[in-house]
Amino acid sequence: MTERELEDLLWDYHFFMELLKQHKRQSSSSVSRADLVFVDSLGRLLGMEVKKERGFSARRSPPDSVLRIRCLAPHAVRDCQHN
Repeated sequence: MTERELEDLLWDYHFFMELLKQHKRQSSSSVSRADLVFVDSLGRLLGMEVKKERGFSARRSPPDSVLRIRCLAPHAVRDCQHN
């Protein structure tokens, strides 16, 4: 799975749709960059960054690709709404 495929999956995931509204994709703020930005019912922004990294599996000796999802701190996405 690629970063883009995981982003698409999270963006359209119905569990999130019940809790969060889609806001922006590939958004930048003065502090950080978010691949996905959602808004919760209180109007707070939740930014997510999806990264493909090299990792090690316990079952395999060569490095595997690992997709990592990181939720960004509120101050990192607070001005995404203005971009």
